[in-house]
Amino acid sequence: TVALGAVTITLSVSLISFNKVLMKPQHFPYAAPLALMHMGFCSTLAALLLGVAPSLFPSLTDPERKVPIDAHFITRGIAPIGVAFAANLVCANMAYKHLSVAFLQMMKETN
Repeated sequence: TVALGAVTITLSVSLISFNKVLMKPQHFPYAAPLALMHMGFCSTLAALLLGVAPSLFPSLTDPERKVPIDAHFITRGIAPIGVAFAANLVCANMAYKHLSVAFLQMMKETN
């Protein structure tokens, strides 16, 4: 477990450092498109995982535990969470322009 913790911290610091470099004006300083790419990549991987291992998504594939996905569920359940998550990603990406890596790492670990 110690090795797993060390790997997690190392990857976390690496990701923050990479995003800090990426958000500089000479690279790609656009927080909203970066968040859009992040969400698109995650959605694509989730759809791929659903196709490969549907048993990992019991509320979508198991007939006994299946949740009906209708317009009401999307507008009242999924959309507000998606909007809040997107705003969180955009604001977090904007923070890379103004804060130090050490402070960002501390905030990420408390989240």
